[in-house]
Amino acid sequence: MCGFSGYFNWTATKSPTEVLTKMGKMIQHRGPDARGIWFDQFVGLVHQRLAIVELSDAGAQPMVSQSQRFVLAFNGEIYNHLELRHLLASRAKNVSWRGHSDTETLLSCFELLGFKETLSAARGMFSLALYDRLEKQVYLARDRVGEKPLYYSNSDKGLIFSSELKSLKQHPIFNDGINADAISDLLRFGFVNDCRSIYHSVNKVEPGNYMLINSSGSTKQESYVHLGVELNLHDYGSKLSFLDGLISKSVSEQLQADVEVGAFLSGGVDSTLICSYINEVKGNFKTFSIGFNEDGYNEAQHAKQLAHYFGSEHHELYVSSHDTLKLVEELPKIYCEPFSDPSAIPTILLSRLAKEHVTVALSGDGGDELFGGYSRYQNSIKMWKNISSIPLFARGNLADIDLPISLLNTLGKSFLQNRLLGDKLSKGLNLLGAKSFEEYYFILRNHAREFNIKGENSERNFSSSNDNWLRCLMNHDFHNYLPSDILVKVDRAAMSTSLETRIPLLDPRVINFSKTLDNTDLIGTFGGKHILRDLLYSRVPRELVDRPKKGFSVPISRWLQHELSEYSKAIIMDSPLLIEFFDKNNLEQIHSEHQSGKRDWSFLIWNMINLSMWYEYNK
Repeated sequence: MCGFSGYFNWTATKSPTEVLTKMGKMIQHRGPDARGIWFDQFVGLVHQRLAIVELSDAGAQPMVSQSQRFVLAFNGEIYNHLELRHLLASRAKNVSWRGHSDTETLLSCFELLGFKETLSAARGMFSLALYDRLEKQVYLARDRVGEKPLYYSNSDKGLIFSSELKSLKQHPIFNDGINADAISDLLRFGFVNDCRSIYHSVNKVEPGNYMLINSSGSTKQESYVHLGVELNLHDYGSKLSFLDGLISKSVSEQLQADVEVGAFLSGGVDSTLICSYINEVKGNFKTFSIGFNEDGYNEAQHAKQLAHYFGSEHHELYVSSHDTLKLVEELPKIYCEPFSDPSAIPTILLSRLAKEHVTVALSGDGGDELFGGYSRYQNSIKMWKNISSIPLFARGNLADIDLPISLLNTLGKSFLQNRLLGDKLSKGLNLLGAKSFEEYYFILRNHAREFNIKGENSERNFSSSNDNWLRCLMNHDFHNYLPSDILVKVDRAAMSTSLETRIPLLDPRVINFSKTLDNTDLIGTFGGKHILRDLLYSRVPRELVDRPKKGFSVPISRWLQHELSEYSKAIIMDSPLLIEFFDKNNLEQIHSEHQSGKRDWSFLIWNMINLSMWYEYNK
């Protein structure tokens, strides 16, 4: 696990070493163990190393191939790199190795197999930059799902690229003009979509894609992902057994390291399942969880019971509101784009706890998107079936009703113990106006739906051409929410403290298998992730895992009414960016209504705070 930056087609006007050193220092947290620099007349690479596999200098980067043709800067891990070495041995004679790093494996594969074939064969999480000294061209590539980030900016002044935006800003040709469409993403959803960045001149290499940039500056971007072979497993028992084998292989591969490996254990289905396989493969391992004192936000006691069952060396940290609030102002430093997922705060604390004991931690992320785990899937489908049965002309008239939301919230709180009655009824009326399932889902998740937020909707891969709405929602989240929110949250939080995270459920074999499952394999009596739950029940006593999930978040709504009230008002009222999207009277109204309890604007205000803090930190 590392970070890298570089440039291409740029003639240095000052010392390349000076420029590359500045770029490297900004991502030193991603790789504090060593810095390597390589450059020639038009190309420069800097690499920050976190030594995980091959701790000696034989794993140092940037690495030059044995033929001297290729130079590689690589961030991530290739879990099947020993398998690739066997493949090379079967195709070529006299392949010699300096060490046992996956970086060296990749370089030899690029030489002997070709670039695209190597990426297709590699299983892992990665972003990389490869310079072909013979053809005078640069390849940029990113893993299938987007676990590892890769930003780039290509202009007539040259190409610059990096694992994080803060490094690009150190290069003389960087353009810091802000992308208004990205701000609209943040206000609506709480994150900037993975297909763009907060700066209009910067993009991201798409997951599962590589880019080729030649000496004239022209680019080509293609996918290297092959569609999985469809499996003919018709009975449920065979599917369960097959999935068991896939996850077992994935966990075994991802436990390989020359440093100590542990695991996050929240007490939920996914992390518990991963820990059950680690226990089977490794036996003695360390687990980590975060506890909260607020009711409804704490799962640490369940994680502790599970750790006792596994016999793991368990570490937990109970944190107060004071502890977590201290992190708020650090968020724009850790997340180089504005980012508003509240669970980023406990993820940062969990990563810091784990880093005290291990260098690598396995995570259970990805299960919800691959196996239908989010409750919003079933709720959305059920609601849309009811809504779409009403003729659109009738629904449209209802959607135009202007409700007294604050009054309804007050009445709901007094007589129905429902302080958000008005908000929920207003949201329901907005949903009635949806002309399609896609529009319905957009409204459902839009935190700023009551305001006319300008900006293009950037979401991708939403296809509701058939009636399998569950698959539609899962596919949408896999291409949007997963890479833009979940993986950003985990990568930046962990790397801010120089911790590597690995995600076994995002193994391409598991992903391809999940696409073959029927809806009945995904949704069962207890909701989503039916097949994962049954797999877990075969490995862990049901009484340890059958319970309502409380989530892994923080009490943002209460904080904004109390501890963060004055801070939030000051920062959003003085934000020059927000004035471009909201009338100042609207900002005052939003804050006062939330503080008084008349409305729940917590998600929108939290998005505004993180946008404003990011701007103040970066302007």
